[in-house]
Amino acid sequence: GLNDEPIPDLSEGMKQLFLYIHRCLRLADLTHETKHVADGIKILEMHRDNWMLAIERAAQERAAGESAPASATSAPVQAQSQAAPSHDSSDEPRSSFSLIS
Repeated sequence: GLNDEPIPDLSEGMKQLFLYIHRCLRLADLTHETKHVADGIKILEMHRDNWMLAIERAAQERAAGESAPASATSAPVQAQSQAAPSHDSSDEPRSSFSLIS
């Protein structure tokens, strides 16, 4: 499932979003109406687009930070490293989302 610790409101919103998408797909399966599949796909595409935008912005900020003088970036980087532990792949969120109920 989603890790609720960092931002509980965000993870709860994500859970609700994926539950809604799952509901759309189940309705499509039961009613054989493609509208429900299209609704689920539309939401997933918007979700993907938002992640792509966030990744792009993070890359731009990282590039801007690398081009700045070391003295200008050392304090924020130090503050970030104290606030958040280093990234570990074991901390990756794991989705329990399944189309099979």
